[in-house]
Amino acid sequence: KSLSKIHNSDISYIGVDLNSSGVHLLSKVAGLSNARAEAILKYRIKNGMIRSRDELRKIKDAVF
Repeated sequence: KSLSKIHNSDISYIGVDLNSSGVHLLSKVAGLSNARAEAILKYRIKNGMIRSRDELRKIKDAVF
């Protein structure tokens, strides 16, 4: 399937790897807007891999 054909419910059921997924895929995760997906990507570029949920919660604009 191409990403445009993947439904948000599929993504939420299967999950995604926060450390390798791009903005387009992350923004399809339930509860993640495009702005939050971009914040996660910027954080990864600056700080490297996200290693815990606590670290993810600290990312500005990525409120969970």
